[in-house]
Amino acid sequence: MNMPWQVVILLMLIPAYIISPILNKKLVGSPSRPTSPRLKAQRQYWMYSYCFLLSLTFLLYTQEKSFDIFFFLIMAIGFINSFAFYFYWQAISINLSKASIFKQPDDLVGIALGYLLLNELKFINPAIVAGMLLIIASALLFIWPKNKSKQEIQSLDKNKTLIKLIFYYSFIWGLAIFLMRYFAIQEISFTKFLLGWYGGAFLGSALLAFISSRRISNLLLFKKQTLITLPLAFITWLSMILSYWAFNLAPITVIQPISMASEMILPCLIGLFYFKESKELTKQEYIAILIGFAGGIIIAFSY
Repeated sequence: MNMPWQVVILLMLIPAYIISPILNKKLVGSPSRPTSPRLKAQRQYWMYSYCFLLSLTFLLYTQEKSFDIFFFLIMAIGFINSFAFYFYWQAISINLSKASIFKQPDDLVGIALGYLLLNELKFINPAIVAGMLLIIASALLFIWPKNKSKQEIQSLDKNKTLIKLIFYYSFIWGLAIFLMRYFAIQEISFTKFLLGWYGGAFLGSALLAFISSRRISNLLLFKKQTLITLPLAFITWLSMILSYWAFNLAPITVIQPISMASEMILPCLIGLFYFKESKELTKQEYIAILIGFAGGIIIAFSY
């Protein structure tokens, strides 16, 4: 289907960066109403189980039978992604809005690999560089308390935990972003990518759920608990299709800056106002968010 890449990206932004953050946050809870690590691992297992089933259904529809070394490589990346996603859930359970502002390293890794390995340096421009510098400055403000008041020290401790979690998943997701573009230009089909990615994520999540409980029987949940992950599974699966489609249509250094700005600004606003996380922020953190927003807007309008 011939469709402008701008339209595909717009379609991707709604489920990926508006609906998905809301569903994710509701599933993982907050510091005041936490969800246990074991229950998080179980919910992730069921979410990726549904994604894998959706991918199998898509396989039956396309009737594709060609699976090669690329399929198993995608599956391996999907397996590792399940661990990155678990760390991401831990981060947003602390604070969705802060995690969104801090969630830029994975995009920078993806863009850097695109520049270095896919010969896409020609797509960079001064506006992207300026936006990235502002985002880095924003992140530094979050971990640099000014007056060291009791509130700032408490926020700093939480921010340090966030940074550790973000470090864990950023490199994995940055590599995944790069590989999505690489597989797209290698003309790897939707079917092969989806089945490999979610097949690997399903196996990784099963391992996580088993490690968290040490009992295979605990992979099962009550019916209500399994069904509440189904909407997120569908939104996640749909977002992946639209993302992969977008990477087929435009270079990573065009798509990812727009995605980077959107995944920062939209979930951050949702965290601040929908989940009322603004009450937890210090004045310095508000300034950091505004600087991050400025960087994101510059990047979004750089093309």
